[in-house]
Amino acid sequence: MSTSFALSRRERKPKAYVARYAWPHDQGAPLRVVAGHHFNRQAEIFVPTAIYDTRLRYLPWFDGTECAKSTYYHTVTPPSSFLRPEFFNEYIKKQNCLVLSLTGIDSEDVFCICEGMLQMSLRKEIYQQSGLQGTQSAYSNSRFNVTYDLRKPSMLSGSSAFNRLFSALTALTEATPFLVCVFPTEGKSPPPPLPAFFNATLYEQSLDLSRASNVLVPPLDPYVSVPKLNKPIGENERKKFTAEVVSEGYMHLLEWISLLAVGSPRVTMRDKTRALISSYAVFDDSDLEFLPPSKKNGINIVKLTISGFLTSQMLTEMYNSVIDILHSDDWAIMAVYGFEDAPVSWGAEEHGFLVSGENDYMLVMRSKPAAVANENDSSNGTSKDVTVFEVVGSHDQHS
Repeated sequence: MSTSFALSRRERKPKAYVARYAWPHDQGAPLRVVAGHHFNRQAEIFVPTAIYDTRLRYLPWFDGTECAKSTYYHTVTPPSSFLRPEFFNEYIKKQNCLVLSLTGIDSEDVFCICEGMLQMSLRKEIYQQSGLQGTQSAYSNSRFNVTYDLRKPSMLSGSSAFNRLFSALTALTEATPFLVCVFPTEGKSPPPPLPAFFNATLYEQSLDLSRASNVLVPPLDPYVSVPKLNKPIGENERKKFTAEVVSEGYMHLLEWISLLAVGSPRVTMRDKTRALISSYAVFDDSDLEFLPPSKKNGINIVKLTISGFLTSQMLTEMYNSVIDILHSDDWAIMAVYGFEDAPVSWGAEEHGFLVSGENDYMLVMRSKPAAVANENDSSNGTSKDVTVFEVVGSHDQHS
């Protein structure tokens, strides 16, 4: 069962949505968020130092071994290159590939390929010259979206539909910077290097580690912050009151994660920033009085940053690895940032930029002692839950 709030309802503003799920009963919901978001530039993992030193650092994604094996390419090439037989037949028809142009979604033509689907966001004049069939953008009268399923049985080299698309891309587009990730489908051997005509540069996913000391951690479950009322109120009023407190708690948690991500001293016990400069505080002074000593002085946290061109398959593996190692009273946070100029965000939903192109998500994973442990349960006698934040720009159909 999930609890969901829309944290912002104002039009033309970025929005944040939050839902909490029990694990493993509702584990499919967080996985759908991860698996449905294909174009990712960075992931950050936050865990207490004790968890990193004893467990996380020995896992493949976090000791650097998978980062070294999971490579991607940068190339400058015409979009029609991806329809040449050497690439089209090997990578689109047989293997999985992820392709994204590094162009501006507001002012240039943007291309991406995911799971065999070619999706283009074209300027109006380019669209009209191409002769391709598409639909007008939901956010601009001067842009059009064109989609082709390159894995359709009828989409073969030499077919009329293929030749029409290839001719349009050849005539209307110039050399464009692209990121390309090729990876095998399950059970298949690794794909060969990109064809030489791409003249591509190979990169590994980068892994960086940083540490923060004396970090104050707010309640990761805002429901524990709901105060008990001295006087009785009606059930509807109680529910409304609880929803407002919990919604504010989730907003505070999202703000804390954001400050933690940028390394702000405001989330540490040693912060001496004057209130005139910043009014943010993890806890009020009155709250600090009632905190146990173990939380009052903060804890040490490790931040792992993996950057490059990250597929949803990679991030699913990271998420599963992290939540599996959580024992009683453990927690971890995984923040993932999408490419702001990608033409889609989750699935095939149109994405734009305007003034903010956010398409990010955060997973807050918590583990606590189970009230009654099932003897056949393999989760170390604990229950877990996952809070999912989805941060979406105003020009995004996902919102």
